[in-house]
Amino acid sequence: MQTPLQIHCLEDKPPLSRQYRLRRRLQSALSQDARCLGAAVGGSLAENRGDQLSDIDLLVYCEAGAATELLRILSEVAADKPVVYRLNGQHDDSSVYEKVILEDWSSYEIHVVEPSTRMRLAPPYLEVVDRDNYLASRIDPQKQIGRGTVAPLSSGESGLMWELFNCMKWLRRGELTTAIQYLQSLGNALAHRSPSSEA
Repeated sequence: MQTPLQIHCLEDKPPLSRQYRLRRRLQSALSQDARCLGAAVGGSLAENRGDQLSDIDLLVYCEAGAATELLRILSEVAADKPVVYRLNGQHDDSSVYEKVILEDWSSYEIHVVEPSTRMRLAPPYLEVVDRDNYLASRIDPQKQIGRGTVAPLSSGESGLMWELFNCMKWLRRGELTTAIQYLQSLGNALAHRSPSSEA
């Protein structure tokens, strides 16, 4: 099995200093909370292709009944700048998430998952907290992740700003084809949305 990267691997990359500082704050909070069973960072940073625009994608596993309160604590720790946009949602009745854009254009998403939720961890990842080797019980090497697995309007119309923000980041990086293809898919999803979802 691939050895998880440690969070300090970002320390010597100046363009990622913002992300590194945020991860350290989140790590400190989670390490002090016994309800956290394990936590890991995924996405482009774990794949060693992150840049200044990369968001922090944190997956936290916690004890039953602790998800909502733990997300509240982490939200307070993470938002060190005024919040421009916040999307809160649920994976199911016991697991929650939030996606946030801050005033300085930095962003993060935090998913807090209880044991009853079958949400697996896909390598590669940056280990943040791992109590009693808990993360190993959640790993699924076959899990498909990445842009191609995200369906447009997956969070409904309330998630539109987050999706458009991602497109803006792709355009800023020069990934024109990726942005166009996603915008086309998003337009089709909006055109075929249920009439009951209209304002």
